[in-house]
Amino acid sequence: MDEQAKRPQVDWAAVRCAYELTDETIKSICARFGVSKGGFEYRWRRECWLSRQEANADRHRSTRDRLFAVLERQVAKLANETGATLGDKEAQQLTELVKNFDKLSSVKDDIPENGGPSQQKDMRDLRDKLAKRIDQYKRR
Repeated sequence: MDEQAKRPQVDWAAVRCAYELTDETIKSICARFGVSKGGFEYRWRRECWLSRQEANADRHRSTRDRLFAVLERQVAKLANETGATLGDKEAQQLTELVKNFDKLSSVKDDIPENGGPSQQKDMRDLRDKLAKRIDQYKRR
């Protein structure tokens, strides 16, 4: 009982935030908060903390999904407007978005997605539609 009274209380919520939200090493987190690596790992397993790999995969998927949504809106806008012309600035922005989306799509996730091949087909279709629209604009 005396040993527990002498030990300082650990702010496990702060330890968890440091682990899940920063790139700080586990060793430095343990040193900063005064916990052992074993104590850290015990708490990590017991409370089912989000692993850094899962957090990075979630962040990557989120970014890719937002970019896909922007591209989809732009293509829908171009397809729905009759006689719509694409300015040089818009064409350049769309080209950059497609390039960035292509780079993000080529990065492999360690955690498989639920959508799988059907989403890849949607991405290819979107890229093809954008390429056709940009070619049509350049021919005008």
